[in-house]
Amino acid sequence: FPNYCKSQTEYAFRKYGENQIKTSKQLGLVFLYYSSWYLSCFGYVYKEVNETDRASFIARSILRDPFYGTIIRDMLTNNVTVNNYLKGLSPSTIHRRSAGIMRILKFAINAANKEGIELHKVIKILPPK
Repeated sequence: FPNYCKSQTEYAFRKYGENQIKTSKQLGLVFLYYSSWYLSCFGYVYKEVNETDRASFIARSILRDPFYGTIIRDMLTNNVTVNNYLKGLSPSTIHRRSAGIMRILKFAINAANKEGIELHKVIKILPPK
């Protein structure tokens, strides 16, 4: 993973790892138990499951996460601007996280479309001016 870090420092590697484990938790692939991280049952078999079933699992898992679940629930009735869910973050943090947030939201959006569930739009994430 070092090629994903702009800086090759111990701090950068630690932050990258922390962010990856948080996302893995949101996706239901890992859990924290007595200060240690473990793969969930699905985390163990994730690579063995076909891509369609993986996407379906992730789409449903993120609905359990307060952040993503709220966004998707709000999309049932209105267009959403993801910036409104990122209050208190700096423009650089919003910019840095926006692509990943959209990538994860697409799992739920694609699953909803496949099931015939109509969702409103996600307004492009832009750093606040």
